[in-house]
Amino acid sequence: MNAQSSSALVLAIFLLGACAQRNAVTQESGTKSESARQTYGANMPASPKPVALSTAMKTVDNFIGKPSKLSGLVCQKKGCWMMLTDGDSSVRVKFGNDAFFIPKDASGEAHVFGQLELYEMSTAHAKHMAEDAGAAPSNVKAPTKEYRVMATSVVILP
Repeated sequence: MNAQSSSALVLAIFLLGACAQRNAVTQESGTKSESARQTYGANMPASPKPVALSTAMKTVDNFIGKPSKLSGLVCQKKGCWMMLTDGDSSVRVKFGNDAFFIPKDASGEAHVFGQLELYEMSTAHAKHMAEDAGAAPSNVKAPTKEYRVMATSVVILP
């Protein structure tokens, strides 16, 4: 394992470790109350149906660069980004170019609409993100790659 892969693994472990909720999410839950949903950013498009993050990550190349609706659990640590988790899968969700934010205490199931991308962070940025997640930035030694969604809409379900 090279230093870059090792740093990516360390950062992913810290970010997942910071997120205590690691349960799988169903692809579509019809039992959620429409009136209790909290929408951030633009209105959530009615289609396509959400795809569970763990399902999307199995065929990640089919989702890269395409508008997608993903479902997972919110692991919120900062107001300017969140982690969406589903089982062992996770992605960082950025809110456009800081076009909107969600509350720091947000939790539960979420639908995220945006574009999935593979992003390479500089070592300095990876250290900053590790620190934001409550991890030791000194453990990041090289640039890191991660999957992230540039979201235009986030819906937190009750």
